[in-house]
Amino acid sequence: MDLGPPAWVHDAVFYAVNPDRFARDPEPSPHPWDDGALEPWDAPPAHRAYKGGTLRGLAARLDHLLALGVDALYLTPIWPSTTHHRYKPIDHLRVEPLLGGDAAFDALLAAAHARGLRVVLDGVFNHVGLGFPPFLDVLEYGERSPWRRWFRIAGWPLSPFDPSRPANYACWNGNRTMPELAHDHPPVREHVLSVVEHWLRRGVDGWRFDAPAGVGDVAFWRELRRRARAVRADAYLLGECWTDASAWLDGTQWDGATNYPLMGAIHRFAAGARIRPEHLVPGTPPQVPLDAAGFAREVEGLVARHPWPIPLAQLDFLGTHDTARFLTVAGGDRASVELGALLLFTLPGAPCLYAGDEVGMQGGLPPASRGGYPSHERWDLALLDLHRRLAAVRRANAPLRRGTLRPLHAAGDLLVFERVAGGETVIVAVNAGTAAARASVPLPRAAPPCLLEVGAAGARASGGAGAPLEVVVPGRSGVVLGACRPANLHGAFATSSSSAESTSETRA
Repeated sequence: MDLGPPAWVHDAVFYAVNPDRFARDPEPSPHPWDDGALEPWDAPPAHRAYKGGTLRGLAARLDHLLALGVDALYLTPIWPSTTHHRYKPIDHLRVEPLLGGDAAFDALLAAAHARGLRVVLDGVFNHVGLGFPPFLDVLEYGERSPWRRWFRIAGWPLSPFDPSRPANYACWNGNRTMPELAHDHPPVREHVLSVVEHWLRRGVDGWRFDAPAGVGDVAFWRELRRRARAVRADAYLLGECWTDASAWLDGTQWDGATNYPLMGAIHRFAAGARIRPEHLVPGTPPQVPLDAAGFAREVEGLVARHPWPIPLAQLDFLGTHDTARFLTVAGGDRASVELGALLLFTLPGAPCLYAGDEVGMQGGLPPASRGGYPSHERWDLALLDLHRRLAAVRRANAPLRRGTLRPLHAAGDLLVFERVAGGETVIVAVNAGTAAARASVPLPRAAPPCLLEVGAAGARASGGAGAPLEVVVPGRSGVVLGACRPANLHGAFATSSSSAESTSETRA
């Protein structure tokens, strides 16, 4: 019996990694390719270039990710491909040699699992690369190829290289280097299903499906879910979707979707008029700033779209490998990133950090956002510490991982909401404006102690237990109030439980 989204996802903090851009091998190792062809690690990333990061390099930094509070890795494709991002797969059953091959992946998987980290792979099944053997056979044999029905071919001969001639086959987004698979052909569907099963048996914990709208119909996704869960009952099944994913989130297909609508709402509230349109994905509607009431409506609408607990299994983020870095989108405004991170870790869904955001990486639209992970001396250590604290607070407080959401106040630029689970409550207040703001809300319980301040110090909370909860938050700041202070949450941002239990004022 399918029990819905796996419970571990509700508790997870994800970390999205393009292995080519994260870390090179910690020790030199013999290989047949030429290191001299690699792009310098700190050079601005080119569209067609390899940085030389490997799975062994990633494995060597797992303890850094654990210290950050990460519970799960989402890896962009690891299959052989002719691009650094590997979204043009040519073999669905092997690991790219430039990343270290199958042995390096098996070692990474074992090391991650030994530390309690889950690993989710990126499944590119909508299209393949030109080097995919069935497509090469079609190029060689034309209409006589036994693989011709694996692709949607409109005429002969195919022309993958000469732009002056029609390609004569369906390709993703008009890119003739990415032939689309014909998913209405039963052998193609079976191929995809068997690949999903293969890697789950090998030990991966779930899938993120790339460009899934063209992969299959409802019957296909239900069959994929049935077969995936038969191999691994707690496999996470996540679909890439930039808009409303309700058609796939009926409880019988995916567990969650990439929550781009929430990303946009957070940007519009946390950054507002600071958003730089030149760094938005082409075709993005104008990003009109949201006040607190508008943001609350957006979030409540997103949560209400799907049956509970699917909103808890959505993958939430501030940016991905397909967007510009949020710090760049916000015009370099650090406060926007801090407020965005606070919302990311306290709203329903599984927060996902795009590797480098936690240390202040910048970069415009791809390829600029896909630079090499910076060396330690270039880290924004205060921002890194904030992400660690947010992850620790989320881990210690079940309401932030599994709780219902209820806005308590949304006026001007000040939003106050509560998350409730198992009789426990966490209250979050975010002031996106530049001036201090105050809210007074009914609260049957005493004001909980402060766990964390974001931005300027000086937030205050008092009252509760029959009296209104009074919250004052400085401009461009936020505060988390809750009962459970993480043992590893260092610094002077927490109050004693005794002061919180009284009705006297509690300073953050």
